Amino acid sequence: MWRIGVENATMLSPTISSFVGAEDPAGLHVSGMCDLPSERSAHVYWGEPISLHSGDTVHIVLVESTCPTPPSEVKATDSPEYLEEQRQFEELDRAYVPSDTPVIRRWPAVAFRCSVNGQHQATATLASNEEHILCSLLWDQWHPGQCRVFVRSFSGSTKRGDKRQTEWLRANLSLNEFLEVQVRGA
Repeated sequence: MWRIGVENATMLSPTISSFVGAEDPAGLHVSGMCDLPSERSAHVYWGEPISLHSGDTVHIVLVESTCPTPPSEVKATDSPEYLEEQRQFEELDRAYVPSDTPVIRRWPAVAFRCSVNGQHQATATLASNEEHILCSLLWDQWHPGQCRVFVRSFSGSTKRGDKRQTEWLRANLSLNEFLEVQVRGA
């Protein structure tokens, strides 16, 4: 779909996520950050989040390239729009009170089958008290020859600061290595 990269990139972070109460079993979101002139920075995005369903496979390869797909959006962190979004987020975060209402579990059997370089590493599933599966990748300018991979499941309805989670996979991809995540059980 994309060859994600941007001039002066500081980080690139594709994520594959699932929430048991969402309309779709899983989704793919691709974003990052880059430096702008005059010591400014920006968030960068490639397309809108993509819905994923049972049987869909996301294949991510770490490569060097001189011809990346341009981002669909570049949002400077000092722009009025970004500053207003941050203000609203902080306001919502301060007022957040977890709901006591149980989440409708539309996708209780969702799973991510994770393979690195064609070798199965883990199948992330949800425990009865968990609501989310998250596969996040992180490339940064300080380690340009590697991409960190984290796959975990966790509950979103716990009190703030509660760090209970299940870690399914932690790996590093080097140049030309790849990760495959297949959505299952949805």
